[in-house]
Amino acid sequence: MIRTKLMTALVTVISATGAVGLTIWNQSEPRPPVPVVAASLSAPAALTDHATTVRPVPAPIPDAALIPVLPRDALAAPQLASPGLSLPDRMARHEPAARTVLPTESEPLTVRRNALGIPCGATLSGSARPPAMVSLTLTAPCRPNAQVSVRHGDLEFTGLTDGLGTLVVQVPALVDPAVIEVVFPDGTREETEVIVPDLAEVTRVALQWTGALGLSLHAFEFGASYGEAGHIWSDAPRSPEAAVLGRGGFLTRLGIEGADAKVAEVYSYPSGATLSAGVVRLAIEAEVTDANCGLDIQGASLQPGPAGGMDPVSLTLAMPACDAVGEFLVLKNVLRDLRIAAR
Repeated sequence: MIRTKLMTALVTVISATGAVGLTIWNQSEPRPPVPVVAASLSAPAALTDHATTVRPVPAPIPDAALIPVLPRDALAAPQLASPGLSLPDRMARHEPAARTVLPTESEPLTVRRNALGIPCGATLSGSARPPAMVSLTLTAPCRPNAQVSVRHGDLEFTGLTDGLGTLVVQVPALVDPAVIEVVFPDGTREETEVIVPDLAEVTRVALQWTGALGLSLHAFEFGASYGEAGHIWSDAPRSPEAAVLGRGGFLTRLGIEGADAKVAEVYSYPSGATLSAGVVRLAIEAEVTDANCGLDIQGASLQPGPAGGMDPVSLTLAMPACDAVGEFLVLKNVLRDLRIAAR
């Protein structure tokens, strides 16, 4: 801006001296010399000693009638050609194309994803934990709050994924290696296999059933009675950590409540770390409720077999009439007692 003003002033001065010539140059080239204009040293006769005041004379305002009027059509908004599409459709043409997932060796061209953009594929993994437990993790991002069937040999229970499609559960291993399978309602299956090195040092018994039958598994360690420290059941399960320290067995309850849900209870005694010796008495209890009174209820037990492994035994219980609601049916001779030797 400063350089433009200087050039304008220079042109004005030259014009006042009567020089009409104007030279334009490129700033990147050397500036040409300015020609010298000879001028007379004597003042023009028209000049006087008195300053002359110059007053601007306003231009006359033309008559309004003489001002041209634009045609009315020129003031109207131009009529653009109709695109033939609605506004959302026209905007959609300018939106960026949807993200394309390039294929890889492990992911096909079209991959289903959940609302967070996570691929829908389910994964199942497990790791061994003492005493002979399998920490099982199911990840199914597109199956939130879904019921699944968890199977480990003859042991089966119903699990429920959380709002993110994840299920984490501690499963007592019954065989080594422990093969655990998860089955979705549509038949999709996921499987994992875990080596359980300390299974031989743990003795287990399981009870399982379907629905709210009021069944429960009880263990009475070394002469304990109801409510004592050695009475292990769902209301007093003890922890696996305490069992590892040689303080006795513990009970694991698996599954969710529901009319068609499968539930299991597993009693574990880590004989390899026990500080006691003796007999653990096992019993099955069935509470008489409005839902099972007067009915035959069914379940199954899993016990160590003579050839190793776990032997399933089917159970059918005839429940008392409904006037016995609130009472308990105790079965003491269905499960074999465990004989524990000190180490």
